[in-house]
Amino acid sequence: MNKLILGTVQFGLNYGINNEKGKPQKAKVFEILNHAYRNEISLLDTADAYGNAVDLIGDFHRETGQLFDIITKFKIDKDEEINLTEKIGSSLKRLGVDSFWGYLYHSFDDYKNHPEARKQLITARENGKVKHIGVSIYNNNDLLLAAEDKHIDIIQLPYNLLDNDKQRGDLIAIAKANNKIIHTRSAFLQGLFFKDTNTFPEKLSPLVSEVENIKELTKHHNLDIATLALKYATTNHNIDNVLIGVDSPEQLATNIQAVSSKKLSAELIRKIDAIAVSDIALLNPSNWS
Repeated sequence: MNKLILGTVQFGLNYGINNEKGKPQKAKVFEILNHAYRNEISLLDTADAYGNAVDLIGDFHRETGQLFDIITKFKIDKDEEINLTEKIGSSLKRLGVDSFWGYLYHSFDDYKNHPEARKQLITARENGKVKHIGVSIYNNNDLLLAAEDKHIDIIQLPYNLLDNDKQRGDLIAIAKANNKIIHTRSAFLQGLFFKDTNTFPEKLSPLVSEVENIKELTKHHNLDIATLALKYATTNHNIDNVLIGVDSPEQLATNIQAVSSKKLSAELIRKIDAIAVSDIALLNPSNWS
């Protein structure tokens, strides 16, 4: 299970196009974290922007004594005086851990535009407060720049049945050749794959045929969508870890079982890789509204 990273945005925010329940209560969050810990999922992904998710993780660490490795993401506000030493120290205290496994820019623009922050992060890595420096990217131009940047250890990027190898597989291979740690997110495209295509809003209508194609593949190969999506990402040898988010312990158990299932056939992977979304802007959920 150590190829999975548990995302925590759902803990602190109402997140996902298919999420009708909202964020879970603290007791439910603890159930999810306990289940992850018991199944050897060691990495959590969080961010300053995820509501009270950081504080819930910290409560879990202190109340149970079970510690996760933490990846967090940060934003730099306009005209903000950048003091990452203070920010890192404060976040570690809230989380109840001694260091970050990964400390990521939430935006590649922040990385490019604030070299002074980069220097502070390198110092934090040298001092053992941060193990890996990373960046979250959203497009192929930024992926290539990050792949060729010697200061970046981790690249987190979207990758799924639509945002697939055809869209960015060659660039991921370049990043791996440059010894980058590759983390992918949006395996379920924020839940879009589970949604009835008849209920898609007008703006997402260009994706209906591709999502229907995916659903036909699941029927033909006797798979459910969660299994197909997770196996597609986790079996890619260039991807080190796959980030998933869940709303309940039951969802996490289902996803763990999916990852443990049999391999996808080479024929099925070729069919997925052949799916080519023409309006690639729709692969970014921030463009859906």
